[in-house]
Amino acid sequence: MWRLTLLMFMSASLFALDDTPARAAPHEALIEWSTDDGPQAREHPALIHDGERNRVILFGGSGYAPQLAPLSDVWAFDLDTHAWSRVDAHGELPTGGGSRRVAQTPGAQHALLFGGYDGSMQPNAELHRVELRDDGVHFARVEQHDAPPARFLHGFGWDATRERGVLFGGVSNRMFDDTWLLELRDGAAHWTQLVTERAPSPRYGFAFALDASSGRFVVAGGADQRFPAEVPSDTWALDLNAEPPAWAPLEQATLAFGRNPCQAFAWADGTLVLHGGTANGRDVVPGVHALDLRTDAPTWRALDMPDDVPPRASGAGFASSDGHAVWLGFGNSGAGAFRDLFRVTLNDARDLAEKARASPSSSGTREHDAAPSAAER
Repeated sequence: MWRLTLLMFMSASLFALDDTPARAAPHEALIEWSTDDGPQAREHPALIHDGERNRVILFGGSGYAPQLAPLSDVWAFDLDTHAWSRVDAHGELPTGGGSRRVAQTPGAQHALLFGGYDGSMQPNAELHRVELRDDGVHFARVEQHDAPPARFLHGFGWDATRERGVLFGGVSNRMFDDTWLLELRDGAAHWTQLVTERAPSPRYGFAFALDASSGRFVVAGGADQRFPAEVPSDTWALDLNAEPPAWAPLEQATLAFGRNPCQAFAWADGTLVLHGGTANGRDVVPGVHALDLRTDAPTWRALDMPDDVPPRASGAGFASSDGHAVWLGFGNSGAGAFRDLFRVTLNDARDLAEKARASPSSSGTREHDAAPSAAER
């Protein structure tokens, strides 16, 4: 029964939102590729920005042939040419699978990966350091002290101002509402559980972001004990400037998108952007939404997107090199599984006329891999 329940976590597919778009969000062409030109369709991959080489590294995720196939391949997406290439991997790679959350300082040539699940939906508590170098990607497992329990579909980020990591929630054979702080000393990870007077409800598959500039670690939506009857629409912020850090709800920031949206944090603008998600395990939520973390009272706003970007759940995203845009893609819906990326630009001052449509080398038509229906997952 436990495994059948966990399989529901990965389902995707229309939960209506009565949102009026606040402003248009310019987007680049929908970039798609064949399996000969890039990575196969997948959900919950890890994406790590390599600013020095203007590319993004993809690691792992869950495949669809068969469903939940644990992937451990490593690819690079060139942000200039929009082309994929294989990358050499060195060291002790993480176990193949999905939902390895990435904690990375903008511009840094390294990152941390924590947690995730394998092909049997078994969670882990592995922590790896990833180094981005000219000869490829180097992985090293990090020794941990007092580590949190194994989990996946959690939140994880790095606070460069205070030089510590933050982890919240997720799921294994139960849902978590715990908060952990991570410090790196003498090559090892030292964890401390943070006890607070209040916190978000136990949940998984939520949107999250850590903004070191405003001192906020934000958690929004997801699924909690009320699923499938109801999904949380609340947004919470952990005040990292306080000592000890304290949780408080962002009363004006409510959005019932469900769980497992594509998401990324545009760090230069302090804005969390999400696309899709599923509120009921059958249908996907349309649209793109944004939350500016650097206002006194953050609120979600809908961004008007063209119809050529299909809604989905269980995808992934990353910030552009300048931090004013995000790329979103992968994931699935009832229509199939996606091999695509599209870019959302948040800075209105950018010269949109300089943007050219990018097309895959194989064809200009949309390709989707066959995937089990949402009801089957």
